[in-house]
Amino acid sequence: MPLFADIETLIDSCRDEHNISKEALIYDWPLSSKKMKRLDQYLKGINAKEIGTEDGTILLFQNFGQALRKAVKAGIIKETAKVISDILYWGGINGNKQETLESYARQLQIITILSDKDLEIAMEEFYYSKQGGIASWSKILAAWEPKSYFIYDANVAVALQTLYAGRYLFYLPPSESAAVKDYYDNIINNLSGEEQVDYHDYCEALRLTGNGNHLEKQLFMLGRRLTRQNSAE
Repeated sequence: MPLFADIETLIDSCRDEHNISKEALIYDWPLSSKKMKRLDQYLKGINAKEIGTEDGTILLFQNFGQALRKAVKAGIIKETAKVISDILYWGGINGNKQETLESYARQLQIITILSDKDLEIAMEEFYYSKQGGIASWSKILAAWEPKSYFIYDANVAVALQTLYAGRYLFYLPPSESAAVKDYYDNIINNLSGEEQVDYHDYCEALRLTGNGNHLEKQLFMLGRRLTRQNSAE
C-alpha cells in the first residue's frame, strides 16, 4: 500500500477522536499589513479575499516560483536569495543570515542541472544536514515546483506522527514552540523500530495522492490544532 493511501481516512478519524471540526482544518494563513507590503509584487492578480486562503496561497506560490525561476535563470545569486528570503518571510522564518540565503540560492542553481537520481541523493543530504533546514528548504522547493515538492514543517510533522504513530517515524524540524516539541515527544516516547520517512518519500507519497497541495495544508492545520488543543489541556 502506498504510504499515504489511507491519509484522508486517518485525518477524518483523528478529527473525530480529538473533536476537531472540518471547518477547523480549512487552511488559513493570514498576512499582516506589514507582510502584504513586503510581498506586494507576488500578490498581484490575487483577489484580496483569497489572500491567506488555500486557493490564494497556491496562486502566491505560483508567483513565488515565477520570480525564483527568473532569478535562477539570470544566474544572479543575490536576486535569487532575495526571493528566497521573501518566501521564508511569508512562512514566518526570519532568522536566516545573508550567507545562508545565498547558500540556498547556489544549491537551487545546482539542483536545476541534476539528474533524478542525483537529485534524490541531494535531497537526502539536505534532509539530514543541519544546514539543509528542511522547514526552510521545503518552502523554497514548493515554490520552485509545487506539483512535485511540498512544505514540511513542525506542524506537518506533528500531524503525520499522530496519524501514523506505531507505523512510521517522522522527523520534527526545529520549532520555536515548546508546545509543538512537547506534543511530538509525547507521541514518540513509546515508539521504537518504526521506519523513518524522509522528505523525498513524503513528497513522493503526496504526489501519488493526486491532491498533494490540499493534503499538505490539511496536515499543517491539523498539526496546529492538535498542539494548541494539547497545550490548553
